[in-house]
Amino acid sequence: METEVRTRTTELLEAREALRRLSATLMQAQDQERRRIARELHDSAGQLLTAIQLNLQLIPETEMSTSAKRRIDETIELTDQAINEVRVVSYLLHPPLLDEEGLPIALQTFIDGFQQRSNIKTCFHAIGTLRRLEEEVETAIFRIVQEGLTNIHRHSGSKTAEVLLRMENTMLELVIRDYGRGMPDNRNNACAVNVKPGVGIQGMKERVRLLGGDIIFAAANPGTHVTVRLPHSRNNDARAESKLRIEQERSVDVV
Repeated sequence: METEVRTRTTELLEAREALRRLSATLMQAQDQERRRIARELHDSAGQLLTAIQLNLQLIPETEMSTSAKRRIDETIELTDQAINEVRVVSYLLHPPLLDEEGLPIALQTFIDGFQQRSNIKTCFHAIGTLRRLEEEVETAIFRIVQEGLTNIHRHSGSKTAEVLLRMENTMLELVIRDYGRGMPDNRNNACAVNVKPGVGIQGMKERVRLLGGDIIFAAANPGTHVTVRLPHSRNNDARAESKLRIEQERSVDVV
């Protein structure tokens, strides 16, 4: 009986590890596809729309009736709106600043745009010397902030929000705070009754787990605190240690 239990436990752990590897592969593929689509939108669709707008502006006004001029002006305005939409969509898919300038500048630019689109006053604080990190860490933090602020806009009813990014020794800490309706404390409990986290929250948890970190959702009274802690050591010692701890805890749970 004991041998059968051990065999079953081993099979479960192997299946779980295979699912984790698949999840990591799918998430990386999604990020790469977002980056590719964003680049194509910017380099092709955006440039084509700009060329159309320039051609419309070069049409001599003396050759047009008043009605035709009005339609041309309306078309130029619509083209300008389309260009802005392409830029926003391209940036949301993958901000070029994340590759070019790093995480703090990319976050500040995204948060500035979020404030304009949502009318939610959002403060961003970067504490400590925030050097360039691994690409997967910077992408994960950016996506978590993106999803967190989207949730605030859709569900919290809060008029203000805060994002704090702090680097201490080998740990990177992210805090997202709102002052809205809040969420149940049992959202952290995967077995909680009647709690059904959305795909976005599950994605946040998965990104953090794949990097060997921790994420906590907590009621802030009012509002909600989302706290993320990720190891960022370039030699990956801290991350490897964190992943080993998680695996050990899960092994105990399975047994």
